[in-house]
Amino acid sequence: MDSRPTVYVLRCSDGSLYTGATIDLARRVVAHLRGRGAKYTRGRLPVALIAWWHPQTFAAAKSQEARFKRLSRSRKRAALSEGKLYGCRVHSPRDAIHAISTLERADARRKS
Repeated sequence: MDSRPTVYVLRCSDGSLYTGATIDLARRVVAHLRGRGAKYTRGRLPVALIAWWHPQTFAAAKSQEARFKRLSRSRKRAALSEGKLYGCRVHSPRDAIHAISTLERADARRKS
C-alpha cells in the first residue's frame, strides 16, 4: 500500500460498513485498528479492510467517499463486487494477499 489518494471501506465488528478517504492507507488503517480512527469505528472494533480504490486526486477521493456513503448497503456491496467504481479498479485484501504470495513464490524461485 502506498501514499496516494484512496477511498477505503472497512467492515466493523457489528457488520456495518465505514467508508473514508486518505492519502496514506496503511497509516489510516492502523489508526482505526488502534482505536484512533474515526469515532464511528472506535466503538465497533475490530475492523477489517474490505476494499479500496485510488482516484486521481484527493478532491476526487473525498467526492467519491461522499457518493459511496449515500448508497444503500446492498448497492455498496454490489458496487464493490463489480471490481470497478467511479472509473477506478477496486482492490480487496485478496488482491494484496495474491500479490504478496506471487512475489514470495518468485523470490523462492530466484533463490533456488
